[in-house]
Amino acid sequence: MATFRSARDDEDEVLGRGHQLGAERFRTVTRNTGDTIYIRVSVTRICDTYVRFDRALFPLIRKIGGKTEVALAPGTDTPVAVCCFLPPKLRPGAYFLFMSGWLSVLLAQSVTTTYRFQRGYLKGEKMWQRLGEPVDDGTYVLILGTDPRHAGHGYAGKLLQHVLEQHEKAHPGVPVYLETATDHAQRVYERLGFQEMWREQEKQQKMDQSPLNKLPAELRNRIYELVLPRPGPCQIRKTIYRKSIYGEQEAEQPAMTRTCRQIRHESLTMFYASRDFCVNIIEPQDSTCYYTNLVERDFQQKISIFKTWLECTRTHHSAIQLLSLRIEMNERAFRQVQKGYRSATNELGHLLLQYGFQHPRLRITIITDAEDSSPQERRAHRQELLQHDYKSLLEVHEKAVIFVSRGYHQ
Repeated sequence: MATFRSARDDEDEVLGRGHQLGAERFRTVTRNTGDTIYIRVSVTRICDTYVRFDRALFPLIRKIGGKTEVALAPGTDTPVAVCCFLPPKLRPGAYFLFMSGWLSVLLAQSVTTTYRFQRGYLKGEKMWQRLGEPVDDGTYVLILGTDPRHAGHGYAGKLLQHVLEQHEKAHPGVPVYLETATDHAQRVYERLGFQEMWREQEKQQKMDQSPLNKLPAELRNRIYELVLPRPGPCQIRKTIYRKSIYGEQEAEQPAMTRTCRQIRHESLTMFYASRDFCVNIIEPQDSTCYYTNLVERDFQQKISIFKTWLECTRTHHSAIQLLSLRIEMNERAFRQVQKGYRSATNELGHLLLQYGFQHPRLRITIITDAEDSSPQERRAHRQELLQHDYKSLLEVHEKAVIFVSRGYHQ
């Protein structure tokens, strides 16, 4: 069962980074304790800039006497949901905006961002004047959000219920106002006693109104083929993935797949299905390195990069037609890291099986570079690899493995 407490001063960065893209603060709602309950709803564009605003908002709320409550997952002390609100008659002035750093964040943005923010603020003020509702007389919820990694467990709803109960005890009969941007969130609020007071639709073009969506699926696929990178091998390397704003890893993908949900769904599968993905576990230049610690470190790093990529792309593995692995190591360097190498290759074999990569969608090329060795020595070395070092890998992926031995002594 979730527990609740007030946010600590040292948690501003954690709350700002982990929760605010999922925060609800773009449609205004009011909740009265009497029989009459209203909600005002307006839709505004969500922008990454708001994340920086929210990081400065927590100190501002604290300086003027507002409150920030958090929900904790069972058995932990890590916040998974946050609710920031201002009690009645308590609103920030210019002095507090400056001292908290919030005003500095706003002024550091572009002219367009500042204009949009001010425009949204003025629209809200004008709407309250039309309704004749004295918003300052009620408690105003500025932020209600859940860490996306813990979404779907109802933490935000339970936290809001907790805040409302505390509000009823401290300010009986005083309304509570908040904002939301989704119909799902509105239904949740209505179950807690909220009702719609005002709705305003932002003028923005949706995908169902786009001329692209009116084209047949075949023509849209042809457009995707022209815009996406040309089909061909795609090297899996350290820059193939990046950290998201939540601190998690995500695979690097074409820009077009990030325009909207429908285009992403239609084009991303085509992207993964139209190219072969290649990874060099041991690259040729590593063959000249005979320092044990450097070889081991480089080998483990490449394994880690590949594992991260597999995790990032797990939902698209079924679309990938061919995954090609090239494992190459100089014989002398191999003997230095043989124990760790053997363990890593065994783990690699089971990892590929776990993610559903088998022959014929998987090709593993193992290259041994035996300098100044005779054919008999190379055959003995290969037999050792088959019996010990690649035994587990061959048991799982025998049909996918190709051995290549290179030597300079004839």
